[in-house]
Amino acid sequence: MWQRLTRSWSGRRCSALAKLARTILDAQDRLREGLVEVTDRTLKLLNRPSVERQFAAELVKRLPLPAVGENLIVTARGLQVTGIVVCVAESRPLKDCACFTDVVRVEGQAKVKSLITAGTADWAGLGTLDAR
Repeated sequence: MWQRLTRSWSGRRCSALAKLARTILDAQDRLREGLVEVTDRTLKLLNRPSVERQFAAELVKRLPLPAVGENLIVTARGLQVTGIVVCVAESRPLKDCACFTDVVRVEGQAKVKSLITAGTADWAGLGTLDAR
């Protein structure tokens, strides 16, 4: 798999990985927004006061999405780490690595450090990193 992945590795391939990972992470946010919307509409149909609906919305925003959320994060972070590792292995400057620049742009430097540390220590540990 490594040979297939690194064969003719290009900025386009890295960009595609970065875009796919970001789409997956954004899908989790959209899923959560949908759950907030469903909760709000349900409580509105039940004639619950605004304060209860707002509280429920905040609760839904903060609750983890058990299996689905974890799997989405692990998949997306795995793609990002793979792109970064291949770029480094191919001696590409990190500033030209789409996976690296996406993580830095969206998540910040602290997240990059924890992502790389978790990715190199334990691929399964990527699921413990929050998508935001």
